Amino acid sequence: MEVSIYQQIVELKQLENNTERGYRFEALIREIQPWDLRPPIVMSPKSEQLDGVYQYKGITFIIESKAVKKTITPGMKEWEDYELKLRRRHGNGVIGLFCSLFSVSDDVYQASTDLNKQGYHNFILADDTWESLNNQNLDFRHVIDYMLPSIRLKYLPKIDSIDNLKKYCFDKTLINKSITNLCKKQSSLFLKRYKHKFHEKLYVRREIDRQIESILLHLRPNVLKKNKTKELPKQIILIRDYSGSGKTTLAIQSVMQDYNFFGFGSSAKDVEIDELLDSFIDRLNQNQSALQELITVNKPLLYFVDSLDETVQEQIRNKRKEVISTLKKLDELNSAASIQKLASYPLVLVFTIREEYWRDWDDLFEGRRDVIIIQKRITSYSNEELNVALQNYSAVYNYSIVNEINPSSKAILSSPINLEIFSEGVEYEGDIFVDEVWEGKIISNYFKRKEENIFKHPIIGFSPSIFNLILSNLAFNLIKTGSVSFSRGEFKVIINSVSPFLDGYFELILQKLISEQILVSDVENVNFIRFRYSKFVEYLTAFYIISKVEEQGNTSSLGSFTQRVFDSNIVSMYSVLSLMKYIARTRYPQLEDTLNKYYANSNLYLSRRLPLLRSEISLGESTSNDDLKMLLENTYSKNPKITWDAFFIVSAKNNKQYKLNILETFEIAWETNEGNELRWKLIDKLKSHNLLLEERILFRVLNSLEPKEWEVYLGFIIQNKLDNEFLTLCEQAGLLKVFERISNLEDSDWSQVKKLVRVLFNHDKFISGDFECIFDENKDVVEDNVDELQMLESQFSLYQLQELNRLLENLHNIIKSNSNAVYPLSHQIAMLSHPELAYINLKLWSNLQDEVPLGTPLFNFLVSNSIRFINILLLLNESPKIAIDVNSIGDDKKTAFQEIIQSNLRNKVKFMQLIYSRGYARNAYDDSFIEKNTKEITDFSKGDLTDFLLCKASYYLNDLGKIRKLYVIEKIVLTLLSFKYNRVIGFGFNALIQVVNNALQHYTEYGDLILDSLVHYKRVNELSQKPSFNKKLEEYQRSNYRQNHEHDDVFRIIFPELFK
Repeated sequence: MEVSIYQQIVELKQLENNTERGYRFEALIREIQPWDLRPPIVMSPKSEQLDGVYQYKGITFIIESKAVKKTITPGMKEWEDYELKLRRRHGNGVIGLFCSLFSVSDDVYQASTDLNKQGYHNFILADDTWESLNNQNLDFRHVIDYMLPSIRLKYLPKIDSIDNLKKYCFDKTLINKSITNLCKKQSSLFLKRYKHKFHEKLYVRREIDRQIESILLHLRPNVLKKNKTKELPKQIILIRDYSGSGKTTLAIQSVMQDYNFFGFGSSAKDVEIDELLDSFIDRLNQNQSALQELITVNKPLLYFVDSLDETVQEQIRNKRKEVISTLKKLDELNSAASIQKLASYPLVLVFTIREEYWRDWDDLFEGRRDVIIIQKRITSYSNEELNVALQNYSAVYNYSIVNEINPSSKAILSSPINLEIFSEGVEYEGDIFVDEVWEGKIISNYFKRKEENIFKHPIIGFSPSIFNLILSNLAFNLIKTGSVSFSRGEFKVIINSVSPFLDGYFELILQKLISEQILVSDVENVNFIRFRYSKFVEYLTAFYIISKVEEQGNTSSLGSFTQRVFDSNIVSMYSVLSLMKYIARTRYPQLEDTLNKYYANSNLYLSRRLPLLRSEISLGESTSNDDLKMLLENTYSKNPKITWDAFFIVSAKNNKQYKLNILETFEIAWETNEGNELRWKLIDKLKSHNLLLEERILFRVLNSLEPKEWEVYLGFIIQNKLDNEFLTLCEQAGLLKVFERISNLEDSDWSQVKKLVRVLFNHDKFISGDFECIFDENKDVVEDNVDELQMLESQFSLYQLQELNRLLENLHNIIKSNSNAVYPLSHQIAMLSHPELAYINLKLWSNLQDEVPLGTPLFNFLVSNSIRFINILLLLNESPKIAIDVNSIGDDKKTAFQEIIQSNLRNKVKFMQLIYSRGYARNAYDDSFIEKNTKEITDFSKGDLTDFLLCKASYYLNDLGKIRKLYVIEKIVLTLLSFKYNRVIGFGFNALIQVVNNALQHYTEYGDLILDSLVHYKRVNELSQKPSFNKKLEEYQRSNYRQNHEHDDVFRIIFPELFK
């Protein structure tokens, strides 16, 4: 039932036209009824008319609707006709419903009671009852359900109490039970597939649980009603962490509990995310208002979407659309909640994703203020959590650790997946002694234990080596197919390829592997099977690769294996490599050194690994000793990108490396990046480690032929007051002649360097503004990835690159104004992943570089030529993810703000949104511009004045959200500006009286503010001489319109004088 129907009924009281009021009241009363087979219809039997007839729950109802303003009494025709219609039916199960928009007398209620006692069952809804139903948003079917026993058993003629009706409609126990059951049904597939059989006994309550519950506390309906602040509660939780950290276990726990909230969810790959949410809300609304139920029990909803990262590559685009649709649904629900005066809908969305794949999804949530990111918080149990976890697991799996576990072993066992696999591997062993624990060792021991169990009932030919071969081939087959499950047919093919003799036993072998819980059947389709844990796939893949390398006696196939794992998107190559090293160390020690050397010099592996390590460093993390050792062994790579990244990783402060290691990686990066115009950035890291005066640095920089490198190096020497020490070292090294050569160069590129040389030798104070500009500008961008485009291209498939370049071609056509396909392209851009978007942004403006005059910012150039570039400007407005600098100021001192005002663009407020969506900052140039133009305002044409005042308002609002509101209420703002400046602004009218009359007729929800402005700006005396104004004013005051205060924050900034 639409909430607005009650509201429409209440608002009919303001309607003066009796005929229209009566007609509309009848129609709304029919619309509000529930019905079985067909909606209420008007009937006209002989000598009477029935305003509505329908059946509900097999009972026939007749409706009488009256909208007369006077109080209805028993002697009036309105009641007598209704009573006669009812008596003609002689009861016969027909129930009468008398609806009056206004009041009825007590005598009428008594007459209705008498009818009930005589068997002519009926009840009355009148006057204030409609207001009560509107305020409580009670489903009308519950009104009827409540009244049916009341009129038959108690002969009540009306609702005795709204509170009693609410209790009848919303029984807390029933609501809790109903919603909990619905949550379980919606989550059944998820729970069947992923819930551990001992989940309740094993689960450890962790800090993440408390954090989620804390967020949900702010989403309880009673809190949302009290929330008067501008800061809305967080409704989207993004949990980013590594595989095996317990994300799915957390999801299951959230779905299972129903104490503080109602949880439901699924794995992202198993359902269409948006349809599951739509289905849940629809089913929740099936019987009554879901929102009212949640308000009654004061609990929020939690929708848990697990493992976005497990979406197969071909489905990522569709899955991104589902996420966008889900976020849109949340916004729609929030709008519906605002009608109930809630700050937002009591719903939280939780998404989990493996850290390695976060970049495929993060842009979908950019710009949302209701998002909280929980990053790498659950990778390991805390000490307290680990103690509880060990108690739980040892109790369930019947073992007891008798010794004190050392810190390194604790660190391994604190990973939830490691502890689980470890526990299953030592099940029923009683007292055990735990020495050194490695992740590889835990899984290896687990499989040894399973081998023992399986071979207690041997199958001829199914030996331990065959056991490992079958499982490792099966795992690598998943890598090749990029799938997380396989069919029974595929399993049979693997069995046959490993040992044809076992072909007839494949079903028996499969059942043994399932019974030992190495494999699990899909609950929906038993023909499909998967490994129980993704860690099993990683370990067995590592085993497969190492076995092949040992069998071949060389590393020639390692490159193709590594590429396969990277392309699979189902396991982490970095985890696979860690397990490969463990297997090599324990099974094939002769391969350990070979493996380390191969990956230390593998361009394929390092090109993927190093950007991830740099990303982790930027988040304040340090690099593992294993990764640092690998980088320091990388002495042969000639790949400039790899040596570049390696230097910045080794030299990162977090990694606390010896100076010798930093210097060695610098030398390799410096030599391999010769010709890189950004090589000077390497010098900044040397400065932060106090290595500028190391001899090997000195010789390399001073032998450079690049003036920029000299300029940066000498600049840092001067900035850090090292000039005396520097000159002494140069003298000792015999390098002073180099400076003579520099001073004799006539090339203008070296002019800045020559200035610096003079400062060094003359001990002058360097004052040049250019110098300061260079170092201020680049100080914080040293960590930037200078080969980002190359790195991005390496991530894409050929098909992706083709699609992206096709999109670029279309965008370039937009720029050339050869196309106006703005909206289709904006939709395509919205669907791009983060790397795809970065690629587009890097290449988008390449064809304009030669056209933009020196000293003119690109955006200013586009706006000043808006007739030519209108389509790309419209696209920028529709696609805030397209990067363009809006804060640069041209040599002519013109800003983006000024360019928009002085341009030929129509609807300039829309383009104000464009620059503020990209972080436009107020500045002194704009302040002066506004002050100057405000003084000259009387000279402006109507069009220019409108543009200037609206843009000025945008500038003072200085907030994208408020500017968007301004766009919505633009006509009301222009009305108030017209009154303020006593001239028509923004309308096609000729006189101010027309603006006033138009406002009082069409902007009634802002009428009080409009009238206040007329008083404040002293326009009333003049206007009161106009009869048309007096008539409009009288009509407005008589109607008592409800006022809209939603945009008061905007009005206060633009018109502060009206709120004093």
